[in-house]
Amino acid sequence: MPIPRLKNWNWNMVAALAAIAGLVVGTAAVCSRDTGNKCSGSGNARVRCEYRVIAGDAAQRDESELLNDRRKYANVDPHGSGPWPFVVVRDHGIGLKVRTTPLADGEQIGGLSSRHTAWVACQRHTDFDPEPSLETGALWYQLRWPSVTPGTDLRESGYSDKYTGWAFGYYLTPLGQNGDVPDCGAP
Repeated sequence: MPIPRLKNWNWNMVAALAAIAGLVVGTAAVCSRDTGNKCSGSGNARVRCEYRVIAGDAAQRDESELLNDRRKYANVDPHGSGPWPFVVVRDHGIGLKVRTTPLADGEQIGGLSSRHTAWVACQRHTDFDPEPSLETGALWYQLRWPSVTPGTDLRESGYSDKYTGWAFGYYLTPLGQNGDVPDCGAP
């Protein structure tokens, strides 16, 4: 028996609806990641927990894997109100400096080790590009930081840290989202 041809259907509309359904299902899968039942609740509390689970896994992963995740989550905007997890990459094992400001007069207040998580609150483009040879522009991320005391010691960026610091964007890649965090506004 031949399949009847449906002349009155708008096939463009059918394709669009199928694409939307796929996007909704894909987004729901990302938003409800399997975190081994470590996260309960709903809303921002659950989102924070899920991001913490993802971030805890970063130090054990290969850098190329972490960079590939950026492509995997290219269409997934950050969820919740932040901060959002990023991880140190492309640093050749020497870590990433954290500074008081994203400007030339900023002072170093510590550093993050390779493949460690930075909890990013917002981003800012400035005129200060510490690595002009990379030709990536002067994108800086404001991250949560445990201290504002000048120094070069390696520290951890914590989700609830009281202070903020700034890190050069080239050396950070987002975890579980596309990195499109809000702009910090004018200095």
